[in-house]
Amino acid sequence: MSILKVDNLVARLRNGAHIVDGISFEIAAGETFALLGESGCGKSMTALSLMRLLPDGVENAGGSVSLQDTALQQLSEREMRAVRGGTMAMIFQEPGLSLNPVMTVGEQIAEVLELHGERRNGKNLPPSQPSPLKEEGVAQRCIELLEQVGIPDAARRVHEYPFQFSGGMKQRVMIAMALAGKPKLLIADEPTTALDVTIQAQVLSLLRDTQQQSGMAMLLITHDLGVVAENAHRVAVMYAGEIVEQASRDELFGRPLHPYTQKLFAALPDETRRDHQLTAIPGSVPPLGSITNGCRFAPRCDRAWERCHEQTPEWTVMAVGQGVRCHLYAADAAGREKKEEGRVEAKLSISSSPFSLPPSLLQVENLKVHFPIRKGIMQRVVGQVKAVDGVSLEIKQGRTLALVGESGCGKTTLGKALLQLIKPTAGSVRFAEQELIGLDAQALRSKRSAMQMVFQDPYASLNPKMRVAEILEEGMTALAIGGNSAARQVHIDDLLDKCGLARSAKWRYPHEFSGGQRQRIAIARALAVSPKLLICDEPTSALDVSVQAQILNLLKSLQQELGLSYLFITHNLAVVDYLAHEVCVMYQGKVVERGTAEQVLGSPKNEYTKTLLAAVPRIHIQQPV
Repeated sequence: MSILKVDNLVARLRNGAHIVDGISFEIAAGETFALLGESGCGKSMTALSLMRLLPDGVENAGGSVSLQDTALQQLSEREMRAVRGGTMAMIFQEPGLSLNPVMTVGEQIAEVLELHGERRNGKNLPPSQPSPLKEEGVAQRCIELLEQVGIPDAARRVHEYPFQFSGGMKQRVMIAMALAGKPKLLIADEPTTALDVTIQAQVLSLLRDTQQQSGMAMLLITHDLGVVAENAHRVAVMYAGEIVEQASRDELFGRPLHPYTQKLFAALPDETRRDHQLTAIPGSVPPLGSITNGCRFAPRCDRAWERCHEQTPEWTVMAVGQGVRCHLYAADAAGREKKEEGRVEAKLSISSSPFSLPPSLLQVENLKVHFPIRKGIMQRVVGQVKAVDGVSLEIKQGRTLALVGESGCGKTTLGKALLQLIKPTAGSVRFAEQELIGLDAQALRSKRSAMQMVFQDPYASLNPKMRVAEILEEGMTALAIGGNSAARQVHIDDLLDKCGLARSAKWRYPHEFSGGQRQRIAIARALAVSPKLLICDEPTSALDVSVQAQILNLLKSLQQELGLSYLFITHNLAVVDYLAHEVCVMYQGKVVERGTAEQVLGSPKNEYTKTLLAAVPRIHIQQPV
């Protein structure tokens, strides 16, 4: 039985440009339907259209959405509020923007229970009536939900505020809130983006178990093909507002049809491509409304011909439940399909580092960062949180050290402490043979151009009142880099090209971009001042695989050309395998295993490292035949 039916859904800007352009699909009870595509192609806007939460300036312009045979677009806003969070719930992409900063996480989960908890007993009480769960122990239920999504010490942390949680933990709180009302349909917009692989495995297992027990349907929006491979039953690939391919998981991974889908698979990093560039898709998703005739992927497709630029492709049904929007599969193009099938892009080899014995750029010895625990009216210190507890590491010039571990283990705190953004409690940090701990503000400022950081949350780290050009130029101006303003603008255009953004994007504000596009802006800002050391805190977590390939190629080529060093904080072990020379595994503030990438990933010694590797989702892709 279908829980959700979407027929020819259209969402557009008030100027007429279509963001979601005539998409159709169904999701059955107990089924997971995955929506894939690049940032800016309309995936999240599709989810917001279903929830009727479109932002100002965007409107539903056609089509129908039925949830359990109820036409959602015909409901009043009051009736729709009863649906959201109860019958239909959503996990949003950016938990930092979705959680209320002045309420504890327990209060926010309890709010969902009080509004929608009655539905679990088959009742339909108005929200104004208190939930029967209040007497049965709402606080205990909140603790249980936090424990289910892997929050340690849930009984204590249920009383804490969102700012006291890491990015990954905030995402887990969002998942707990979504599951609190036991929805019939769960819309998960990048639910595992900020999670390390072990928590990702726990959360996805929790969602699967909930689905099996309740028959919940799930719309999974993600750029992680590994997550799709292990969790989806059916998949739709979206590009520039349209669904260009739809098939079962086995059909899509066994024989991807659309050239765009094939390029997504070719962009995946793995150990076999370590010494080669990844196959990145050139260019970016076209601006809304810019292509009115022809295939929207044609400007980036190496298999396009005249018809692709002149005639819009129709939907071609290949089999039951499988279809594709591409001229290659039209009846009169069968011969061309055979001729073009199996083309493989050449891979450009990247030589190894030119330094046979590279000198050390950064040396860290016994670094500690302890935070006091205060209690009572007088705020007495009653203990310490040992976020970083005696870490030692070394990064050589032109090398990449990957730092992996669970969310909350101290990775980000360590990265900030290296740059002196957080004052270390003890230890030594030497950069280019100079001790950083103890330097005054003026001396540290002179080092800023050589040390830069790409933060995990691009929305929080970009000034919302500044345009992209101003954001990128700000650091260059402050550090007197790049000559005059005209020369800096040329440099900015080059950075935007390298990071996969249109040059016209520099005159827009951060809120006008998708999450992945904002992350690219943050990377461009860090690169603008030509640093020697770049600390990357989950820089590809918000990016789809095609843009991830562009960024990894960019980082690798810059390292080769300029001898850049990277501290790469990530939970994506496939990226570690492709990019890193050395790996440090961190757990509860300590490094528990270190070595070369081949040693740690190929033959781990520590049990925690083995658990991390076992939790990585696997993809098995067959090439088209």
